[in-house]
Amino acid sequence: MNSTPVKDFYDNNILTNAPIDLGVNQVSLNDAQLYTSTADAFVRAGIYATTNFGSDSLLTIKGTLSDDFRRESLLKFDLTSLPYSTIRSATLYLYGSATQVMNVDLYKITSDSWFEGSVTYNTAPAFSTSINDFNVANKAQWYQVDVTSAVQAELNSNDIISFGLRDDAKTGGIVDFLSRQSIQSAFRPYLLIREKIVVPAQKDAYIQGGTYANTNFGSDTALMVKNSPSIPSNDRRAYLNFNVSSVSGTVAQAILHFRGKAVDGVAFTMTAYTTSDSWGEGTITWNNAPAGVTSLGTINVSGTAYKDYALDITSHLISEAAGDDQVTILLRDLTEANSRLVIKSKESGVDIPYIEIIYASGAGSLRLATTSLQPVLPPTNNIKEANDEIQIFPNPVFSHLTISGDNNSLQSIEIFDLIGKKLRRYTGKILKENPVLDLSALKKGMYLVKIRRNTGLVVSKKIIKM
Repeated sequence: MNSTPVKDFYDNNILTNAPIDLGVNQVSLNDAQLYTSTADAFVRAGIYATTNFGSDSLLTIKGTLSDDFRRESLLKFDLTSLPYSTIRSATLYLYGSATQVMNVDLYKITSDSWFEGSVTYNTAPAFSTSINDFNVANKAQWYQVDVTSAVQAELNSNDIISFGLRDDAKTGGIVDFLSRQSIQSAFRPYLLIREKIVVPAQKDAYIQGGTYANTNFGSDTALMVKNSPSIPSNDRRAYLNFNVSSVSGTVAQAILHFRGKAVDGVAFTMTAYTTSDSWGEGTITWNNAPAGVTSLGTINVSGTAYKDYALDITSHLISEAAGDDQVTILLRDLTEANSRLVIKSKESGVDIPYIEIIYASGAGSLRLATTSLQPVLPPTNNIKEANDEIQIFPNPVFSHLTISGDNNSLQSIEIFDLIGKKLRRYTGKILKENPVLDLSALKKGMYLVKIRRNTGLVVSKKIIKM
């Protein structure tokens, strides 16, 4: 895949795969969903406590003892139609920087009944449950926070989740993340929801020996496994079959899942085998069932209540996906425990057996569902500025802007507004000894910084004056 150079909000080159355009609320991927925020805003305390900042392009966080300067941010995501059971992981992505290295605290907000265009410090719902905290550096880049547990808990009762961001340590530093109002749609806040990719059983049945050797149990709502050494009519084995033709890309792991219970209360070890696909759910019996071929591993069975059991079958699935796309598994007890395992079958309609597919990270696992589009990766932290030898910070800037790099090579620095008018020019000794520019007199807005070096190289960067 070719890398496509793009610009971030600060006009720095980013060397990464072309970012997904997050101008829509949801982008479907092979094993993930990307959701942009449906509402976000920062609120400010003190004399600004009744002011709404919902149209701002930044989400600002500042912790301070002074009410007038304290700022907190809120984000809301609509996860309608995403079932709780499909969530494997959820990660919040935010793009921005800080005036200094500092910690940001992430919270679950108690209520989702706030609105971007009206929320203020006085009306904002409470930050209830601490989720996580993370460090933010003084360089613009992506930051990611694991919010899996919070999203799972919320989806159990609600399709909307709201987050709050603040600085509990009250360091006085400022963090600015780009909001959903940013003109740079690829760098707006978003949630990356990785789902469980599951392949349900397409046929399953158990067989029983002795006097039942010619009886078919393919329509039963349960599968049975038991080894009774003295009573052949009590022997039972289970067969499961899965069509894995939908599996594509690079599979990192494949896990067989089923729900069962040891009804006789005796623990035992069950063995899983590969076997032939040539059996019918409505015709398989003890007398015509295919034999096991290769052991896939064992499962320890215990407890009289239903619980989840799992077995890694990665190698078997990869092999079958490259062949006839049929994965068939035989479950039997070799220990002669005389204990019966009852498994919910696909006919039960709930908790049916399935294979969970986990794709390898990278382009193979993240592919746009629309086949006419090329595969792309979500934004990652492999961000690199062009002309790394010259850096400016903080950005956004409130008063003083620092120029970092080979100061002896600096010839001049000029500040322009966006219509091209030159507002400041710095040369000589100030650049070599103390390249910190006082921009406190400039109005709020975006400006262009043009840095000229003795070599003739001119570096241009955009800054935001707050």
